[in-house]
Amino acid sequence: MSTEVSSGEEMNGIERTEHFSPEYDVTYKWDTPYLDRLFAVLIEVIEAHGLGNDGWHSVRWEVYDQSIGLTVL
Repeated sequence: MSTEVSSGEEMNGIERTEHFSPEYDVTYKWDTPYLDRLFAVLIEVIEAHGLGNDGWHSVRWEVYDQSIGLTVL
């Protein structure tokens, strides 16, 4: 039997759900408007600064760091 509990927290279109069976886990669901905003900003960064160190190469780690930060909520 699987038990899921939504934390009730929705932050900028991200919903956090805790799962307790068979073991504890947390998942995140990003809604379409949130992803649309994220992708639009990333496209702007890439168009303005390219794929190198001034553009995507650097900003991708910021996206990663921010998404990892959600796991400690």
